[in-house]
Amino acid sequence: MTGDPFVRCTEPVVVQPETVTTRPKDPCTPTPCGVGAECRSQGNSATCKCPINYVGDPYTGCRPECVQNSDCPRDKSCANNRCINPCPGVCGLNAECRVINHYPVCSCISGYTGDASSACLKKPPTPNPCVPSPCGANAVCRDQSGLAICQCLPEYFGDARQGCKPECVLNSDCASTQVCVNQKCRDPCPGLCGNNAECRVVNHFATCYCPQGYTGSPLESCRPECLLNSDCESTLACINQKCKDPCAGICGQGAECHVVSHNPICSCPRGKTGDPFIECRPTPVVKPCDPSPCGPNSICRPVGSEPVCSCQSGFDGVPPECRPECISSSECPPSKACVNMKCQDPCPGACGRDAQCRVVNHSPICICPSGWTGDPLTGCRIIPSKHDYND
Repeated sequence: MTGDPFVRCTEPVVVQPETVTTRPKDPCTPTPCGVGAECRSQGNSATCKCPINYVGDPYTGCRPECVQNSDCPRDKSCANNRCINPCPGVCGLNAECRVINHYPVCSCISGYTGDASSACLKKPPTPNPCVPSPCGANAVCRDQSGLAICQCLPEYFGDARQGCKPECVLNSDCASTQVCVNQKCRDPCPGLCGNNAECRVVNHFATCYCPQGYTGSPLESCRPECLLNSDCESTLACINQKCKDPCAGICGQGAECHVVSHNPICSCPRGKTGDPFIECRPTPVVKPCDPSPCGPNSICRPVGSEPVCSCQSGFDGVPPECRPECISSSECPPSKACVNMKCQDPCPGACGRDAQCRVVNHSPICICPSGWTGDPLTGCRIIPSKHDYND
């Protein structure tokens, strides 16, 4: 409805529009395509496409694939605006073609020779320089550009044309520090010696030995001089695997040190007092020998204000440790025995007449000399000869 709403509303009058006939517009006019491109209309849309043998973006411009060889890859050439392989039909029989910088190059295949652009013929066979082999024993022949090259077999040495031989056959073929094993010069030491032992090779012969400071069997095991104090004499201690005097640098000034069961004992000497680990000082003595400071089995003799100690006759040592030379034979050298607390030769008076005496581990051993018989403890006599019996 339409009209003045304060007066009257009426229905609107519809006016029919006149029918106008229009022709559809061609989307390819003007063409939306680039130079050299073709335009095709599909309904109200235009499709651009490069012609056959042309390349590029059809909406910006199409161009031929090539105009000159430089437009193509190096293994192609430009023909009729296209990059093609220039080889087909160029080379002759038994030839092969390669493209080098856009141009075809013909060459005969392996084993052929001749004009590659027309035809290649098979090469005549060349003689094998290795038949018969000019090489010596244990060598191989190799054909290298028609020349015979002789080379020793692996692990063989020498002049390949004269003959190759192994590295060694005898020990004398090796250095003096090596031996010949399976025709090779080898160090004979690995695995030969015991633990901690060292090996030395002299004139092809390996010798095992314990290094300095070690003892034992070099073929089995070498060990240090000591590992525990008990491995040393009672007057020594095991220091850095060596038996050494443990007193060095232990005691104070003026003190004396003596070793008891491997342990250093510091003490101030007679006539001195103080801390033996720091310093010992002289002690005033009114009567140096009363009481005697010299210890048992000793003699004290005053010299001025100082006592002078000495061991009694028949006793050895230094006071206050005076003792007889021996109590048992084990305290004497193996060739002596403890007799009346003295280390003496036990042989005198031990054997019979004309017998010989040897001391073994402190004991006298009596034997009759060669050519004699009898009881060596009572007497020996000459063994009669056959001549004596015949007489």
